[in-house]
Amino acid sequence: MLLDLRKINNLIDLWLDEDVNYYDLTAKIMVEDEAVANFGMNAREPIILSGLKIAEMVFKKMDPDCSFVTNHKDGDRVEKGETFAVVTGNAQGLLTAERVALNLIQRMCGIAGLTSQYVDAIDGTGATLIDSRKTTPGLRMIEKYAVVCGGGRSHRLGLDNGIMLKDNHIAVAGSITAAVQRAKAYAPILTKIEVECDRLD
Repeated sequence: MLLDLRKINNLIDLWLDEDVNYYDLTAKIMVEDEAVANFGMNAREPIILSGLKIAEMVFKKMDPDCSFVTNHKDGDRVEKGETFAVVTGNAQGLLTAERVALNLIQRMCGIAGLTSQYVDAIDGTGATLIDSRKTTPGLRMIEKYAVVCGGGRSHRLGLDNGIMLKDNHIAVAGSITAAVQRAKAYAPILTKIEVECDRLD
């Protein structure tokens, strides 16, 4: 799954605005304006990486000239205690961005790690693990991306990504057959049509 970096960039503005408001009062008081910091991002437990690019974008919002160095990519397994990224730049800016960046990395790595456990559990069965739209409002793109980093597959990012007929749609149409016929009659030619089933018959 690909990240829409334009949308992510807009989300980062919202996330930082929520966390910082006008400015980081503590960093402004405690840290000299020109001070330079070097932060290592370390794994406190074995993890599946997810969100490296997003974390970099968060830090660069607060210090566009900072460097974000990593030898890893999303989807990599990282062991406990391993440093998976190093950020260097203006200390005030990096301290201000730190919590938002870490919150995102932690959430995304957590989703990727749990997904990986489920993927391993069904290995060899022929089944494919897919996500759903049951995501945290405002975080869908990054949560579904984290599922992919953990080895799962993405289903629909939004309602416009495909047609999925559920019991309510079938009830309105009168039958599964009528619902499928209507969907086929009006759907764009390359659109996939699925019917959600609750019984094998």
